[in-house]
Parts: sequence; structure tokens; C-alpha cells
Amino acid sequence: MKFDISWLVPLAIVVLVGYLTVVPIAMMIRDSLRDANGAFGLDNYKLILTSHTSWSLIGQSVVFALGAALFGTAVGAVLAWLVERTNIPGRRIFYAAALVPLIIPGSLSTFAWVLLLSPNVGWINVVIKDITGLDKGPLNVYSMPGMMFVEGLHLSSLAFLLIAAALRSMDPSLEEAASSSGARVLTTARRITMPLLLPALASTLLLGLVRAIEGFEVPAMLGQPAHIYVLTSQIYLALNTFPINLGVVGTYSTLLFIVGAVGVILYLRLLARGGYSTVTGKGFRPRVIDLGRYRYVAFVFALFYVTLLCLLPAVIMIWSSLLPFYAAPSGEAMHLLTLSNYRTLFSDPIALQSARNSLILGLSAATIVVLLSAVSSWITARTRIKGRQLLDVAAFLPIAIPGLVLGVAMIDLYAASPLHIYGTIFVLIIAFVIRFLPYGMRASSASIVQLHTELEEAAMVSGASWLQRFRRVVLPLLRPGLFAAWIYVFIVSTREMSSAIILSSQQNIPLAVLIYNLYTNGNYTTLSALGVCMILGLSLLVALFQRLGGRPTA
Repeated sequence: MKFDISWLVPLAIVVLVGYLTVVPIAMMIRDSLRDANGAFGLDNYKLILTSHTSWSLIGQSVVFALGAALFGTAVGAVLAWLVERTNIPGRRIFYAAALVPLIIPGSLSTFAWVLLLSPNVGWINVVIKDITGLDKGPLNVYSMPGMMFVEGLHLSSLAFLLIAAALRSMDPSLEEAASSSGARVLTTARRITMPLLLPALASTLLLGLVRAIEGFEVPAMLGQPAHIYVLTSQIYLALNTFPINLGVVGTYSTLLFIVGAVGVILYLRLLARGGYSTVTGKGFRPRVIDLGRYRYVAFVFALFYVTLLCLLPAVIMIWSSLLPFYAAPSGEAMHLLTLSNYRTLFSDPIALQSARNSLILGLSAATIVVLLSAVSSWITARTRIKGRQLLDVAAFLPIAIPGLVLGVAMIDLYAASPLHIYGTIFVLIIAFVIRFLPYGMRASSASIVQLHTELEEAAMVSGASWLQRFRRVVLPLLRPGLFAAWIYVFIVSTREMSSAIILSSQQNIPLAVLIYNLYTNGNYTTLSALGVCMILGLSLLVALFQRLGGRPTA
């Protein structure tokens, strides 16, 4: 049988995916086993695991992540139930508003809450002080409750999406039976809907816990000024301490990676186990629950949530962007309004270069991820290559790697590499490809299993090579799923900060890192203008890509 040379492409993809995902983690673990003299052992683990400071860090990380995950899941679940199951007014508007934060970088929304809940100049605290006559605002974003609140708001959009999907696929016949028996709305929700949703709620809570414990923006921007440290902020501080002890950094990173991996494994097991069977062969349409006069109470709750999630952060950021120096909204400050921050921003070469860097990173990472995941998912679904499932595992492995940990792993791998890419934009592209490869894999795998093999077989019988079959048959059929994955990876790549903050240099700073630099330097009004432009730019780009993606191919 003649060898098809085009098969070298998928074989190269197998090697590349293994190198990208496994080697950096192996290097990080290797460094964690080295002491200051280069000898291998468990000294770093003994040092950290016997330290009271380390256990305090772990404890604070768990408290922060658990509080944020509980708050985010609870709020997201309530809004999902109201939107999917009840006759609350404005359901479509609330659904769209709950998705807006998925475009906004976490660092920007965190910064907005600094302007709203800072003890001295936060707008909400200023209003409370004016009403009550207090000398100091009672709310403090620079605290553990403040950190939980802001991170929980970030997680609530994800919780809303996951639980809304679970509610849409759940047969409401049991709820209808309870209502027919005279049960009240809240009784039905508590005794029927909640138990049926427990698997979805548990998996969402666990995913939120993992996302919060590996999060960086909130601990860095709110925790560090208040001397509240968690694992991610401690890793960042250790990397900025001279001389850098890579053994200690690697050990902290490995421990965080283990926590993330365990959480992801448990999450996947919960998804695989599922819950109660509520979808049958009989068609169903979820019945809209009439809340009666309480529908307006529900409307007020949803409106309050959207105000906290979107409206207040947007208003305060726009207001701040129009001031030469920050001041809380007031009639006296109206005469200070100016567009000077925007003029400064558009003439700043650093900001313009950062925008170009973010655009290059987003386009490059999204394109490479989609191509790698398309070929990888085809290999795992269509071939009988021994060990092909290991490719799927390797491609999914990075979902358990926190962004900051990935940055540490990339330093270990490329700082002394003969490739000389450390400190360039190429190392950032590689890091983003690794970090977001699992999302491309899930989308392409879900799409390819729905395709029948007959078209590929027909092309093969006609003499088409593997490359021709893949390019002219498989890719066009996978286009909708791959394009959705491309847009998602583009968005998250332009907002990614945790891995970029320790891999970027002065020449390749992306916008997410520039936001953090402006924040630490106290340039709040310039940062606000940058935030407004970034959100508008991302929204326009996503709308453009969706429009282009919806056009039929010739």
C-alpha cells in the first residue's frame, strides 16, 4: 500500500500537541523537585507544607474561592430559573445582559468596582456618606467579602449559562404535577426543581470553585492592597522577588495545578454521572410559571442584578474616562468633563502597540487553536491509531492549568531555550494556544461526532489524499462549530491577563497587562478611557466576525 505523505500532517499535530501540553508541566514539576543547589528531592514541599504561612495561604484561597463560587452559583441559578421558567418581564433582555460580562476582561470589571466601593472615593460609599452623614463609607472592596463579591459576579454569568441550559433540557412535567396538586411556586422550586437540578448545581459550583481558586485579577487588584494573599498572588509575588527561587515558585505552582486538576476531574465525573432522568422520548415544552404579583418583585431582583453586573460598572467607567482626575459623580464635577483622556490614549504609542499586540494574540491563538483542535478531534474520532485517546487527554489537560501556573511553566521551558523566543510575542501566542486548546477541542469534538463518514469515504474512493479530504470535506462541514470556537478563543485571548502578566515584556505588552499597569500606577482616568474603548472594540469585532461567519460559502 502506497504511503500517503499528507498523513504527516496529523502525525505532526500529535507530536505538537503532546509537546505543547505535557512538556511545560513536566518542566515545572522538575523545578519543584530541585533545591537551591540543584539537587533533586522533596525539600521544597517539606518547606512549604510545614509552614504556617503556606497553610494560611491555602486556607484563605479556599475561603475566597468557596465564598465566590457559592455567591456566583446562587445568583446565576436564581436568574436562570426566572428567565427560563417564569413569566418575568424582559426575559430576553436579562438573558442578553447576563452574557455581557463574558466579553469584558475581569481586570476591567474589578477596576470598576474599585471606583464604586473604594472606602473613601467609591461612588456608592460617597452616596451612603452623604445620606447618613458618616465620615467613612461602610463598604470596602479591599476585603475578603469584597473579593468574594466581585469574583462571584464574574462567575455568575457562567453559572447562569450552565444552569439555564440544564433547565431547558429538563422535562417540567414533575413541576406541573406539583402545581396541579396545589403546591405554591416556591414550594415547587424548593422540593421539585432544586433536587432535579442538584447535579447541574453541584457541577457548576465545583467549576466556579476551580475558576476562583486559580483566578488572579481579583486577588491581585483587591487582595494585595489589603495584604490578603492567596496562592495565585503569592506565586506572582515570588516571581517578582529577587533572586527568584524557582524551586519554591515551582512547588506553589505544582500544588495549585494539583488542586485545579482534582477539581476538573471531579467536575468531569459529575458531568459523566449526570443526575435524574427527566428528558424522555415524549416531546415537551417548559411551562411558563405565572408568578402573579410577585413577577414584579422578580423583575426588581433581576434588574438589580443586571445593574450590579453591567450598568453601574459601565456608568462609572464612562464617567471616570471623562475626567482629568477621578472624582465621584456629582453636579460640582460636571464642569470638569473632557475628552482629553481619549486624545491622550489615541496618541500614546504604548497603548496603540498594546492594542496591536492583543489583536495579533487573539487572531493567532484563535486560528491555531481551531486548526489544532480540528485535526486532533478528527484523529480521536475517525482513526484507530493506538493511544489516540491520550491525544484527547493531552489536549484537554491545560484546562486544569491556572494561567499563572502556565506562565511559570513557560518560563521554565523557554527562559534558557536556544529558540530565543522568551520575551517576545511568540511565547505569549504559544501560552494562549496551550491555555485555550481544550475549548477548541470540546467544540470540534462535539461537531465531528455528528458527521457521517460517507462523504469522506466517497472522497477517499475518488482518490483524494488525506489533506484534500480534510480541507475540502471535513473543514467545511465543521465550520459552524469551529467558527463559534474561534470567536470564543479570540475573546478570551484578548482578555487573558494571568499568564500574560509574567510572560510579557516592554515590547509585547497586551491590553490586559496594560490595564493592570495603569491600575497599579494610579492612572484611573486613562484606564477608564482604555476600558471603554476596549469593550466597544471587542463588541464591534465580535459582531463583525459573527456577521462574516454567517455568510454562506460559495
